[in-house]
Amino acid sequence: MQGALDFLLRIGTLERGHARGSLHAHLIGTWELLHSWGCEPSVCLAGLYHSVYGTNFYELQSFPLQRRQEIRGVIGAEAEELVFLFCVADRAHALWDACQIRRVIDRLTGTSYPVSSDQAIALIEIECANCLE
Repeated sequence: MQGALDFLLRIGTLERGHARGSLHAHLIGTWELLHSWGCEPSVCLAGLYHSVYGTNFYELQSFPLQRRQEIRGVIGAEAEELVFLFCVADRAHALWDACQIRRVIDRLTGTSYPVSSDQAIALIEIECANCLE
């Protein structure tokens, strides 16, 4: 966990603003909610990084999508895949698509990514924690 937090500091999340403070504080708050709900460790880590690539609502990109492998190295492939899906999804439709058609449509490229039922649930958990935080 400490390595994941240190990496967030290195990419400038403490200096980036968010609705009620810094992006860094929001990311930690999202992780804390997921952790308190007993979510899987990979889901908690995905929550910690849920908007580092930017989202359709939080457009500031803390880390480039072209360097996803570096994030994978910090939080693991399973968590990073959730972060990627969360960041590229058009979240107005993404949760419905993930649950109903088991796909997330990339808002940037139009690519359709299949998601498992576990991934769909994880994306919902992350979105709930994100909104509550």
